[in-house]
Amino acid sequence: MGLGRSFDSRLGNEIQKIAMKLARVRYNDINVPNIILINTEDENVNRKFILNLYIIKDNFQQRVFYNIKPSDFLKYFNNDNIEPGKSIEFTLPKKSPKANLELLNKYKITDINKDLNKNINKLVDLLYIEDIDNSLKTKITAFEIKSGGNLDTKNSKANVDEIKLLKDFFKFFPSNRAYFATAYNNNGKGKPSGDVFVKLKDNKLKAKVGKEFWKMVLPKSLNYKTFIKEYKQRFIESGIEDEFKKLDLSSTKTKKKQTSKKKAVSKETVKKKAIPPKN
Repeated sequence: MGLGRSFDSRLGNEIQKIAMKLARVRYNDINVPNIILINTEDENVNRKFILNLYIIKDNFQQRVFYNIKPSDFLKYFNNDNIEPGKSIEFTLPKKSPKANLELLNKYKITDINKDLNKNINKLVDLLYIEDIDNSLKTKITAFEIKSGGNLDTKNSKANVDEIKLLKDFFKFFPSNRAYFATAYNNNGKGKPSGDVFVKLKDNKLKAKVGKEFWKMVLPKSLNYKTFIKEYKQRFIESGIEDEFKKLDLSSTKTKKKQTSKKKAVSKETVKKKAIPPKN
């Protein structure tokens, strides 16, 4: 079980990286930032939100910090890793002055730790921002990503809660969307199986499965069939497939051996019972 979880985790990380790289080609690097700093001005009156976006070299994580000024961020962060000219600032008006920002405020930093990772922050599997230049139409889309295997697990509630959180967290955007996403359909075609999809529907939340998800991040110049062909080849080259086969075969062989032993013992017992004792 431990090996299985480790494999799933590694596969999930690879899928996340691929999705992020593709999204950057489609939407532009800065629209898929590594760091988002959220700050407010006249929060109770004009409800303006100032966002600073940063790209970090060779980094495939996306984190959101609320209430850290850019000057403090640059002072405490290793500046050499930030892409020069890849940070921008823009202001968003609150779409509704009555909107509840209770969840966002739970992530508000009141005492900055010089080790940025020790400050409260929101880690997101994948997000991208559209229409940055038009603050009245700026849209953010966020995903909780899974590979797509066994989705009928005890984690389904946590997955649904994460989608709820993402929707509430980015309420201040003029438009915000959050989806549960999988890299492939575990049923091949039709409706995917798993308790998580039932819970999503019950909570009026949506999923993007397989092709639906990839079409949201694929560059316009790359169609889905070509991408899958390339993806399969890279998957083979990565060696992950070989690890999967070894993991699967070793598990299957063990089960077969155990089953064979049980059958052999069972047959021997039946034979002994069938032969009457000699007088």
